[in-house]
Amino acid sequence: MEQLLRAQLRTATLRAFGSPGAGCICEGQAYDTDAGPVFVKRSVRVCVCTIRDLPLASVRRLLGVVLTFLSSKRQGR
Repeated sequence: MEQLLRAQLRTATLRAFGSPGAGCICEGQAYDTDAGPVFVKRSVRVCVCTIRDLPLASVRRLLGVVLTFLSSKRQGR
């Protein structure tokens, strides 16, 4: 999986951070890359989830996690 992500994201840096999350259909993990943080969501079933499929509350929560991470990076933590 890491080789595929490195190739698709065109990055040398790929470091997982935070806690991986999983639901009944999809799994997700945040990664630090050369271009900054990304959140990768993968489906363990045939159907693929997109951010448009998420409830607004989930999108807001995800945005909050990313902003918290960026804020901590800016403060040197």
